[in-house]
Amino acid sequence: AIPSHWKKFSAERVYRGTRYVIHVENNHGFQKGTKEIFVDGRLIEGNILPLTENSTCNVKVVMG
Repeated sequence: AIPSHWKKFSAERVYRGTRYVIHVENNHGFQKGTKEIFVDGRLIEGNILPLTENSTCNVKVVMG
């Protein structure tokens, strides 16, 4: 859970040689729950990020 007053935040993580740059949007003040996840601009199904061979992967999470 995150504080409801956090409207957005970012984090980075290196996993299996790929740097995941994660941006979280929380415009409605939710403390948990995921509405959508985009990986390199494409909406994915579910909440498991796909493995990639790219050196950097951009992730956008919309809470809801």
